[in-house]
Amino acid sequence: MNRTLNKIKEILSLNQRPYSLIYTWLFIVLACFVIYYTLIIAVIPVMNYKYIIPEQKPKSKGPKHDLSVYYSLPDSLIDRSKELANKEAYLLAKLEMTRNDSICMALDLKDSTVSLIVQGTTIYSSKITSYKSSSIFAKNDPFLTSLYFSWPFKIKEYSSSVPKIPVIIRKAPKDTIEAASLPEPGQLEENQQFISFQIKLDRKLGITFEQDSISDHIDRRTIKHYIHQLKKVKKKAVRDALIRAGPMEYLPEIHVKLNRQAALVIFRAIPENADIAIRLNPNH
Repeated sequence: MNRTLNKIKEILSLNQRPYSLIYTWLFIVLACFVIYYTLIIAVIPVMNYKYIIPEQKPKSKGPKHDLSVYYSLPDSLIDRSKELANKEAYLLAKLEMTRNDSICMALDLKDSTVSLIVQGTTIYSSKITSYKSSSIFAKNDPFLTSLYFSWPFKIKEYSSSVPKIPVIIRKAPKDTIEAASLPEPGQLEENQQFISFQIKLDRKLGITFEQDSISDHIDRRTIKHYIHQLKKVKKKAVRDALIRAGPMEYLPEIHVKLNRQAALVIFRAIPENADIAIRLNPNH
């Protein structure tokens, strides 16, 4: 009897070995895929990231950002020199934008302001409630970073939760009494929409502007729909990277929160190919 039981156990153990090997190999394959996915999405793009330093155009006769001055300063002045290089780069970018006769944007994270400018004159300004920027700016050479921001960026593409140019279709009222009782055009529609827009700039940089709070009258469906659209874009980028077996493009980002009305005004006013001067906060 004991011999029979031992024989059965031996047979069962032999039958289980192939399955255990299969599970082991499946686990190894899955682990390799996760490691590969992590490298493709998070590690390699950051490691390969390099600043695209703007080329000084021949027609530009303005002053240039000279890094040799800052590198020659003693270590005791390093913190002060970082602030001066940062400020100089921002002023040079704004100076270059004065040559443009259309609306430009100045994003000053040091003073927490965002402004619309036409040939050096500020036509609109708003306070930034809060912001976040990619940590890679703090990890890189601060003087090389200042050179990177010493020239205006240009908007290449954008996406938003609201239309840039609103189109309102309304049925004509029957009489003056009905016309007087109707709300202002677009008032109800816009009050229910969540304001958020993303702009992709040249030289590998992205900025997201978003309203800083969500009131009760905001339609949550508009938020879900916009987030769903953003996730679709990210999933497509991940899928394309996996298909071509290459790393994704790393895009440093700045996330800015404003009051709702300011976010809407800036989005509607800024041209699609506008120039943007950006000043980081070296102490942030």
